[in-house]
Amino acid sequence: MAKTILIQDWANGPNGFGYPQKQSRLNHLAKTGQISPPAKKDGKRWVVDEDAVFIGCVGKIKISRNLPDKVKSLVERTINGRSSQT
Repeated sequence: MAKTILIQDWANGPNGFGYPQKQSRLNHLAKTGQISPPAKKDGKRWVVDEDAVFIGCVGKIKISRNLPDKVKSLVERTINGRSSQT
C-alpha cells in the first residue's frame, strides 16, 4: 500500500490535476468515489494514496420507474445509446 497524503497535496501533484483545486470540489470527488483507490477520512480531512488516480463518475444512472414507457425508453436511449428491451 502506498503512502497516504492529504487530498490537496495529491491534487497538486503529478497523479492529481497538477494545479490547485477548490476544497469543495476535492471533497465532492472524495465523497462520490471518483478517485481510485477511494479516499478515506482521517479525522476531518480526506487522505488518498499518493498513487491514486482520478477516474470520474463510473456509477450507473438510475431512471425513475414513474416515467411513462415512451419517455423512459427515450431517456434510456439517450443515456445508453439503446433501449433496455434489447
